Amino acid sequence: MPFPLQKALFCPCGAPAPPRTPLCPRCRQQLANSRRRFGGLRLAVLNRDRHHCAACDSVPIRPHVHHRCPGCQESAQLITLCPRCHVRIHKLARLPRVWLSPLLAHLWQKQHPGAPLQLQLALAALESLA
Repeated sequence: MPFPLQKALFCPCGAPAPPRTPLCPRCRQQLANSRRRFGGLRLAVLNRDRHHCAACDSVPIRPHVHHRCPGCQESAQLITLCPRCHVRIHKLARLPRVWLSPLLAHLWQKQHPGAPLQLQLALAALESLA
């Protein structure tokens, strides 16, 4: 049986909660953000993907949820990415020195339809030919 005083003092994340609210300000902000931007599915998507980045399989401290189709609020259209891969999809793919995995290249093309994508060269394969 939970202690009523403890339940009132702490958020489920363990942080102190303000009086009369069950959530700390950070958790309340995340919940509001999830409802507004992800249709309330952000936590479900993170749990589905086990909080792992779908592109590089890392476990980021602050995982991002990416819309495969901008504006779509369906679970199938949301994917978990680490901040590094998320930035690559949105900003860095146009730079010639940035390599994208096949999944990131596919997500880039969906995010930026009609934009040219730099060709990816397998440098290890080229070195073996030399």
